Amino acid sequence: MMGVCFYLEDVLVSSENLSDMRFGPLSGQIISAMKEACRKAYLKRSVRIMEPLYRCIIQANVSILGQVYKVLSKRRAKVVSEDLKGNTALYTIEARLPVAESFGFAEVILFNITPFLFRIFIHFFFGRVLLN
Repeated sequence: MMGVCFYLEDVLVSSENLSDMRFGPLSGQIISAMKEACRKAYLKRSVRIMEPLYRCIIQANVSILGQVYKVLSKRRAKVVSEDLKGNTALYTIEARLPVAESFGFAEVILFNITPFLFRIFIHFFFGRVLLN
């Protein structure tokens, strides 16, 4: 769970036979009841599945944009923005790349497209998985 906080304001336990069950079934029952209450409260809202993502900023020459987009699309990356840098032939591409798809990404980008690729910046965060 991400972004969830529960505040426990008050606990009331009756004193009947409490001395006999100091660390016994009562503590387990409290933990189980609290866990179930938190779970039900959480499920009252729509549940979202999150996955770790890399935010990649790639600067590349115009001549290799097709190759860069090909590598990104094979890895389920979403291009967020692309900008042409001033009067140069450099494009800055910002993409969101799932961590699960990122293994071998740097090797493919750097070894296949190296002469015209200038910079890669990668930042880690979580993003929501969009399901049908």
